[in-house]
Amino acid sequence: MAAFASSYHNMYQEFAPVTPFAEALWSFSGNRHSESFKVQPDSCTDLIVDLKRNACFVSGAMTAYQQRQLSAEANLLGLRFKTEHFALLTEVPLQEIRNLRTDSVDVLPFLPHHLPAQLQELNSLAERKTVLKKAFEPTLIKHPKAPDRLVLSVAYHIRQRNGQVQAHQLATAHHISLRQLERRFKSFVGLTLKEFSTIVRFCAAKKAIQNQPKSSLLSIAFETGYFDHAHLYNDFKRLSGEKPSAFR
Repeated sequence: MAAFASSYHNMYQEFAPVTPFAEALWSFSGNRHSESFKVQPDSCTDLIVDLKRNACFVSGAMTAYQQRQLSAEANLLGLRFKTEHFALLTEVPLQEIRNLRTDSVDVLPFLPHHLPAQLQELNSLAERKTVLKKAFEPTLIKHPKAPDRLVLSVAYHIRQRNGQVQAHQLATAHHISLRQLERRFKSFVGLTLKEFSTIVRFCAAKKAIQNQPKSSLLSIAFETGYFDHAHLYNDFKRLSGEKPSAFR
């Protein structure tokens, strides 16, 4: 899931991915009460299995935080994908599922329909990892989308620079017009170049704030490519619903 609030760190765990397509495997469980919480964008798309409700859905890439309700004694298992990599697994245009939760059968039809029930019956994480790994074996994935290697290269460069790169520079470096690049990127990833870069930069700034408690927010703003503290503040309020100082 895009990002749980820090108050949930004892309930949220992250593990190595079970498939080369994914970035991480994560689990969430142990909350005693039903609670409302914020999910923040992170330029990723998640497959989420609700083991308590025997349901499986895809949480599309988000462009701003969302308020979600978490039921008591939740038991979630998720695979997180960089959105540009998730695009390789589905023929569904990612523009159609951004900011939405969609039944996994509509997005990843190669997954077995009984996957949630099968995972629910298993007690150990190791067993669940094995089932998920098998479900994502390349031989089982039917008709994945052909990769747009130019877009994948652009996304890689944006991530490498933590969002601090100009769109026209990317277009020039990839020998394509800016207009063509913007169209191809949005068509493949489901986010505009600006949205993607902004979210990547926000995540880098949030990490810097967490890891540099003695640095001023102004210096972190400059370090992560913001014009000034006000621009940092505005992005954080819009994308996370919180002030930058909340991540200290």
